[in-house]
Amino acid sequence: MNRISKTFSLFLTLILAGSILIFSLSTIYIQTVNAQYTTDGAGCPLGGYVNITSPTNTTYTTADTLSLSFDISSIFDNTIYQYNLSYSLDGGDKLQIPSNELTFSLPYGDVGALTPVNCAVSIGLPPLSEGTHQVEVYAIYTRISSNTNWPSQLFDNENVIFTINNGIPPVISNLSIANQTYLQSNLTLNFTTDKAVSWTGYSLDENQNVTINSNATILGLIAGPHNLTVYANDTLGNMGKQTVAFTVEKAQTAVSGNTAVSGNLSPIAIIVVMAVTVVFICLIVGLLRYSKHRNHSSHRSQSYPIPTLYRQLTGELSAVLLVHQNG
Repeated sequence: MNRISKTFSLFLTLILAGSILIFSLSTIYIQTVNAQYTTDGAGCPLGGYVNITSPTNTTYTTADTLSLSFDISSIFDNTIYQYNLSYSLDGGDKLQIPSNELTFSLPYGDVGALTPVNCAVSIGLPPLSEGTHQVEVYAIYTRISSNTNWPSQLFDNENVIFTINNGIPPVISNLSIANQTYLQSNLTLNFTTDKAVSWTGYSLDENQNVTINSNATILGLIAGPHNLTVYANDTLGNMGKQTVAFTVEKAQTAVSGNTAVSGNLSPIAIIVVMAVTVVFICLIVGLLRYSKHRNHSSHRSQSYPIPTLYRQLTGELSAVLLVHQNG
């Protein structure tokens, strides 16, 4: 009976020890099965994945000192597998990381066959333009040990997306409205920017901003001085602006002889002018025909003097236009 009890106790002890070992390896030393994969796509629980620590998914104000840093935790070092590490920026060509940039360490000391090994890498990145970027790290582990119990090759990769913001707002140029005097109440507004923008608008005389998507027309400007501020916000929140002062005056009336012609006629005035012109032409034609008929019937011309009539009609047309403009 004692023998059976001892055997059973030993059996329970072995189960407990095995459970503790498996738990320790799975939580401390070995990552999930999908952390690394082999050539046939199967997972392999031999080590950790690539862990990028810099850059992170955030916005940086400058790219001058930005570096790529990552580490790899596994249970094999470069005496069992050859580490082939590379990275790419924004989907470009893979750039090889020299082997002398790899630093190996034993974070828990040498604990035997399943000793955790850490590989750390830190290299400088080239200067990057403003905008969103992606860096991806590729790891290929090729077995150099003669122990065929290990897979011949392992793969892993990791990426991170980050943003560079130099804080420089868009520059607004080629503004169509200048610091001058205009004789019209409607002005066309267009301009250009030196970078991509997500929002544009303007404020007239410090009033509320008006959003515009492209060229716009500012309507109904009253006579007098005005201030116009144009805004452009880039995709990273940097706001650029340009302010211009200008003046609007009423359109001048050009006077020639007894005829006054407005530089800004309304549709009603145009209809009046057209009607008077038609009447004037009909009268001239009628008088010419009447004069010709009288010439055939009498040797003495008794027709109404046409120049006198022309002057009278011209004076009437001028009076109509002056009354409309002064009204």
